[in-house]
Amino acid sequence: MQSHRILIIEDEFIISANLKQLLTANGYSVCGIADCFEEAIDLYKREKPDLVLSDIYLRDSKTGIEALLQLNTELNIRIPLIIISAYSEENILKDAITVNPIYFITKPFTESQILTAVNLALKLAAVKLEPELPSKRELEILKLLAKGLTSKQISQKLFVSFNTVESHRKNLLKKYHANTSAELIFLAASKNWLKEPN
Repeated sequence: MQSHRILIIEDEFIISANLKQLLTANGYSVCGIADCFEEAIDLYKREKPDLVLSDIYLRDSKTGIEALLQLNTELNIRIPLIIISAYSEENILKDAITVNPIYFITKPFTESQILTAVNLALKLAAVKLEPELPSKRELEILKLLAKGLTSKQISQKLFVSFNTVESHRKNLLKKYHANTSAELIFLAASKNWLKEPN
């Protein structure tokens, strides 16, 4: 069976080399590595990968997000995408949502985190599945995390114990294979889970 073909868009050589080694050692085929906007565009059009792993900031003035936005516009498709970034500020997350990635992973990441995200992203892309919806309580906690509240503040606002909030937060991280609260908030925002009902 032919292995899934993955394009890496990353301008840090050590990171891209490590990603390539990790992916190939686990049965994936890395069809190219781009470190700038133009190369990312060219490689995607030429190789037509099954999945893209992209950093946000590249070595030129244009970002990985701009490259993917251009490809989405030109090719009129949703590119299965995982964004990997050292930045998780609110404006960065909002920009990242515009390309509708399946996952957002913050650096530094673990090998297990990358492999889990790649495996699930390919499965979700193949069958067009959506992640399981959070429970009502989980959604309440996600919305308060997105507003910048700490676990202690959330426990006071929801009239539950600190341990209960922490338990829900840890369960959410595990449920959505996230490493940080920023990744959870990004997923919730990208799926419109944080939107208040009219």
